[in-house]
Amino acid sequence: MNWLAPPSASRRLAVWSLAFWLPCAAAQAQPPRAASESDRNTDPAPRTGLSDLLLTAMLPTAAFPSLAFSPVEPASSFATSVHVLGADAGWLTNGRAIERVRPGPDPWTLDLEVRLERRTDDGPAKSGEALTLLPQPLDLSRQPWHVSGWVRVPPSLVGSGPEEYLTPMRARWVMRDARGRHCFGPNTGISLVPGQWVRVSELSPTDDAPIPKGLLEDGFDLADVSEVGVNIEAGNIPHGPEITTPPRTDYRGTIQVRELMLEPRPPVPVSPVALPRLYPTRSDEDAAAPVIRDQLRSRLGLRDGQMAVMVNLAWPMYAGRYHAYGTSLGMAPWGDHWGFSSAGTNAWLRRDLRYLHEHGVRVVRVFLFGDLRAGFAYNAQGRPVAFDPLVYRDMAALVAACREEGMLLVPSLLDFLVADGVTREGPGLRWPVGERPELFLRPDFRDALIQLLAEFVHDFDGPEILMWELMNEPENAVAMGAPERFRALRLCLHELALALHRQGALTTIGSRHLGDAQRWWRGVVDVPQVHHWRLLESIPNPYAVDTPASVLGPLPAIVGEVEPVAPEMVAPLLDQLRGAGYAMAGFWSLRGHDGYAYQPIAEAVQAWLDAQARVQ
Repeated sequence: MNWLAPPSASRRLAVWSLAFWLPCAAAQAQPPRAASESDRNTDPAPRTGLSDLLLTAMLPTAAFPSLAFSPVEPASSFATSVHVLGADAGWLTNGRAIERVRPGPDPWTLDLEVRLERRTDDGPAKSGEALTLLPQPLDLSRQPWHVSGWVRVPPSLVGSGPEEYLTPMRARWVMRDARGRHCFGPNTGISLVPGQWVRVSELSPTDDAPIPKGLLEDGFDLADVSEVGVNIEAGNIPHGPEITTPPRTDYRGTIQVRELMLEPRPPVPVSPVALPRLYPTRSDEDAAAPVIRDQLRSRLGLRDGQMAVMVNLAWPMYAGRYHAYGTSLGMAPWGDHWGFSSAGTNAWLRRDLRYLHEHGVRVVRVFLFGDLRAGFAYNAQGRPVAFDPLVYRDMAALVAACREEGMLLVPSLLDFLVADGVTREGPGLRWPVGERPELFLRPDFRDALIQLLAEFVHDFDGPEILMWELMNEPENAVAMGAPERFRALRLCLHELALALHRQGALTTIGSRHLGDAQRWWRGVVDVPQVHHWRLLESIPNPYAVDTPASVLGPLPAIVGEVEPVAPEMVAPLLDQLRGAGYAMAGFWSLRGHDGYAYQPIAEAVQAWLDAQARVQ
C-alpha cells in the first residue's frame, strides 16, 4: 500500500459508474489516417448522425486477419443497452453514451465517448467500464496480445475543492473472458492534465508475470477472451488526516477514448535461470515451521491460539507536516535532511511509537529506502557503491527509538515504486522521485544492491527487529511487468532472502494479495505475508479475509496490511484473522495520510487485545 492506493468502499466518496456493452460487427473498408501527436491535443471531429446509444461498426477484415469477420454494410447501426452501476443509491440523474467503432491503423482501433451528467453527494467506491464484444474469442495463451490507447477528460469532470483534497480520476484497459472473469491493466491518472490526451498504461496479460497495479482474476481464461474495453474510476477522497468529509462535486462532461488498439505481439522467451528458494520442498517448510513459530511467539509474547496486532507507520512525519517517504534514511534529494535522526522527524517518530505502545500495540511496520530516491551513492554508470553517510545514523536513531519506547520493528527495505515507471509526481509533475529498474535488470547492479543491503541488515539485525521485509508489493512494480523483467526482480529478491537468511535474519515479502503470495513467493521467505484490501484496484478482492493461512503453507503467515473498518467491526475482523491462523495482522495506517486512519479504531483494537490477554 502507498498514497496512490485506491479509495476504499468504506470511505465517503463522490463517485460515478457506468457500464455498457457494445456488440461489434465487421465490414470491409480502408483504414483512415492514424491520428498524429498534434491530433491528440485537439478535439476529435464532431460525431454527427448518431443518436444516443447507437453504434456504427466498420471493422476491416484485412486489418485484423486473425479474426473471422462477417462482412456487413459499413453504415449499419446497432442498438446498445446501458447498465448503470449503483443506480439504486439514487446518485445518477442522467447517464448516456455515444459510441462509434471505426477502422483504425494497425490492426484495429475503437474510438469511444462516454457522456454523463450526474450530481453526487457520497457513496461506495465503484467504477464503470465499457467493453466491446469481439467477433471471435481470442487465444492469448499461445501468443500475447497488447492493448494500448489514449483517454481524455474535460476539466468539468475533475471536480473542484480545497487544495488539501486529492480528486482522482483514473483509467485502465480491461478484458473479460467468456465466463465473465476480468483482467485489469495498470491504472493511469488522467485527472492530472484535464483536457489533454493521456496515454493509458498498456496491458499485456500473461500467466508468467503479475499485472502490476492491475489484476488477473483467478480462473481468467487466457485462451477464451471475448471482450476488451476501458474501465474508468472517479471520486473525491480526503487528502490528509484532518479531512473527513469530501465536498459535493458535480461531474458533467464527456470522457473520450481514442485509438484503443488491440494487437498481437511475439512471445518473448524467458531465460531459464533457476530461482533459489529457502524452502524448496514441503518437507523443508514442515521442518522449519515449528522453529519459526516458536521464535515469533516468544518475541511477541503470544500463547497458542493468540494473534499479535501491528500498525503500519509506513513513513514518518517531518516537523508534523511533511511525509518523509523515501527520505527516512539519508539526505533528501532536494538537500534537506528528513531522516530518523533529524530533530524534525525524531520527535514525531517517538510520539507515534509512544501512542501505539499506550494503546496496546507492540509492533510497527516502517518503510526504509522506499523508491531509492535517497540513501545510496551511485557511480557514473548507475551502480550502487555505498550508502549515504547519514543512513547509518538515521537507522540507529530508529532502532533506538523502538528500543526505548518498547516497540518491535518490521522494516521494509524496498518499495515497488522503485520500478513503477514513474519518475515525477505531484501537481504539474513537479517532483522528481526514485525510479531504478536497472538495479534488478543488470546482474552487476543487482549483485551490488544485494551486497549493500545484506551488510546493512547484518549491522542492524538485533532484538528490536522482528523480521526484515525485502520489498513491499513487488507485484505492483509496473516497470517489471513483462515476464523476463519480473523474473529478474524475483531473482534479486530470492538471492537477497538467501543472503539475509544465512545471517540468521527472519525474512518476509509484502505480497499484494494471497494469490500472488502463493504463486510467486511460496518457500522464498521465512514468514509468508499477504495484504488484504476489500477492493483490489476497484474490484472486490477474490480472496476472503478469513482464507486459512495454511493455504500459504505450514510456515507462520501474517497479514501485513488490512484497511481499518468501523470501530464496531474491529473485533469481528480480528477474530476472523485469528481464526484463520494468522500470527499477526497489521492495520494501515497510523498517520492516515491517504484517508485510511488508524486512530479512530485504536481504542477498539486495544479492547480486543485486552480481551485476548484475559483468555487463559
